[in-house]
Amino acid sequence: MGLANSLYIGVSGLNSYGNALSVVSDNVANANTTAFKASSVTFGDMVAYAIGNNAASAKAQQGQGSMIRDVSQIFSQGSLMPTESNTDLAIAGTGFFVVDSPNDSRYFTRDGRFHFDADGYLVDSDGNRVQGTCHTSQNITLPYTDPADPTNANIDDIQLYINDGYYIDGAAQTTRIQSISIDRSGYIHAYFPDGNHFILAKIGLATFPNAQGLQRDGNNLYIRTSKSGDYTVGIGQSNGRGSIYDYTLEQSNVDIGRELTNMIIYQAAFSANAKTITTADQMINTLINMTR
Repeated sequence: MGLANSLYIGVSGLNSYGNALSVVSDNVANANTTAFKASSVTFGDMVAYAIGNNAASAKAQQGQGSMIRDVSQIFSQGSLMPTESNTDLAIAGTGFFVVDSPNDSRYFTRDGRFHFDADGYLVDSDGNRVQGTCHTSQNITLPYTDPADPTNANIDDIQLYINDGYYIDGAAQTTRIQSISIDRSGYIHAYFPDGNHFILAKIGLATFPNAQGLQRDGNNLYIRTSKSGDYTVGIGQSNGRGSIYDYTLEQSNVDIGRELTNMIIYQAAFSANAKTITTADQMINTLINMTR
């Protein structure tokens, strides 16, 4: 069984390092993907068994190869790159933007490449609507009250009625929003030509007890799982949440130098495991040829 087992141990090593190379390849391929978080591989040994009748001795155990125990996300901060759009947003610190798809599926993302669509909704590149709180009526009436802070039970699509004015003592102001800005907490300010300005909405940021438990779903989106735990929602710069920067996008946190180094290590280990298979095969052939 010894030589035959060597073949299977070598195959386990090929599988482990082959899959590890796939993780490295995915990291390198997404080196320029907005807000992409690199993955890291954790290896583990497979169950060992006792050799011969000396089961009581820990020294008489032989392993059965290696396996990948875990592929985890590295949620370290990516570099912040300035852009030309005030709806390009980046989180510096902890937190995720919350977006809902047209079929009401909820996702979480660090990719803040947002824009307002034709209906005034703040959406991502795929049309998913950014969640937070905003005024429930089309027009604002003075005296003015800010929208409520977003919480788990109180988040909805952010929609700005950018073609509507506001009211003063019941009299409609026909002026339209001239510009908007988004501050570090995620408040969306609207400015009017007459000098008035209001907070029309607040962007919600979600945090998790264990962000490592989030499941990747493609398009820079994550799904909540039982391992991630329930999320809590609030504004930026509150309860440990990061700051929101407009005119900015977060870059991938992939370290190309580290990934290329890992690639060299995994390639060498893959070749070494392939060598154990060819060596075991040669020894088996030697035994077979002894009977000739």
